[in-house]
Amino acid sequence: MKLIPEWMTHRQNLATRLIFWFGLLVLLPMIISALIIDQVSSHALRENTLQKLAMVAKDKANSLEIYAFERTRAANVVGRLKRLADAIVAFEDPKASPQMKGEQKNKIDHLTSYFSASLGFTGAIVLSPSGEVINQTSNTPDLGQNISSGPQRDSPLASLARRTMTLLEADISDFDLFPGMADPLGFVSAPIILEDGHRVGILLLQIDTKEIFDIVRDYEGLGHTGNVVVGTLTPEGIKIAAPLRNRSDSSFKLVVKPGDSYGVGIQNAMKGNPGEGEVIGILRRSVLASWIYVPSFRWGIAVQEDTEEAMAMVGEQRWAILGVVAIILTPILLIALMVARSISKPIRTAVEAAERVAAGDLTGDLSAVGHDETSKLINALGQMVNYLNSLIGQVQRSTIDLVSTANSLGAMTRTQSNEVNNLGSTTIEIAAATKEISATAEELLQTMAGINQVTDHTTDLANEGQASLEDLEATMTSLSA
Repeated sequence: MKLIPEWMTHRQNLATRLIFWFGLLVLLPMIISALIIDQVSSHALRENTLQKLAMVAKDKANSLEIYAFERTRAANVVGRLKRLADAIVAFEDPKASPQMKGEQKNKIDHLTSYFSASLGFTGAIVLSPSGEVINQTSNTPDLGQNISSGPQRDSPLASLARRTMTLLEADISDFDLFPGMADPLGFVSAPIILEDGHRVGILLLQIDTKEIFDIVRDYEGLGHTGNVVVGTLTPEGIKIAAPLRNRSDSSFKLVVKPGDSYGVGIQNAMKGNPGEGEVIGILRRSVLASWIYVPSFRWGIAVQEDTEEAMAMVGEQRWAILGVVAIILTPILLIALMVARSISKPIRTAVEAAERVAAGDLTGDLSAVGHDETSKLINALGQMVNYLNSLIGQVQRSTIDLVSTANSLGAMTRTQSNEVNNLGSTTIEIAAATKEISATAEELLQTMAGINQVTDHTTDLANEGQASLEDLEATMTSLSA
């Protein structure tokens, strides 16, 4: 596997490659630094956003807890009014005349209306210990004659009344939609107790939903997509108890079932597991969220902001980094272009000169002013061309000498050729004479052979004569003795 593309090593000219590598060496550390900065800033922004959301969630939870504490304390104050308790006792007295009952009912209505309005409640209901409706303001849900058997017997309001009669403590109901009511309603209960501790009734004060929603729908610091999701647990699942931002009709209409892939923050909040992180929100978008449980209202709260908006600053930072890189890189590339040209131009000149020399053109003048490597290269090429010109001149002169010598050798060769021709004629004559001598020599050889034979025979005869003489001499010697 090649780390460097072939087109950047062989197919591009030197200037292009110099600019590429120069830009790469500058750009690479800048990219690495930008990536590190991006990761660090993204992590820091994410953590800061989650911390901000956690603070908002805790602040809203604390505000709701304080509000719940104030509402329950106010309900206890009204529930312990001696005049209210005495009026209920008088109203419940079996011996009381209808006129007396009417007067006591008016008194109860006056007391509850006055104090509920003074304390910031929007309605009031007074029940007997058995659940009979003694008095209720006109803007409260229709309960019938008895809350335990009337149209709201299965409502959170009836559950609140039963808990209060059992525990004799102030409490807050779950919020719910009631027939004929535009907004969900919640109530605070308090037992109505005489000075001797005897319970005589139950006070149900209607919470001002607007005050609750004002706490929840305060989106300061949450950008354009921030939301505060309030959930309450119902048999159908987790219902959204307060309107969402830009979704005023969402109360008790959006439901998240435990285990769903969206609304993760509110699910965790309802489990009592506070925390924060990036999750899929109630509107099925990726959000950064912080969630917490509010015990007094039995609510879960998830404060969230779309991830895209929360991390938008990182996107702006990325564009800013790209702009800075472009601003820095542009003059660097221009400088690199100038440097590359200052290097490649002399080299290109040297290459063109070398190509002319290779093509046989030695007329060009190669010289450069400077002490850098390219100037030295061009000057060396110029010296080489001059040397080649000198060498070629010498070769040309030597060629002329060789031509003259060749001409002289040609003349000598022609003379020698004539002499050789004459020598050939003489040689032919000598050959003929040699043949005649050879014939005479053969005849002489034959004659010499005959002479040799006669000589050999004569020698034999002489030897035989000598032997005969020796025998004769011996015989003579013997005779003389």
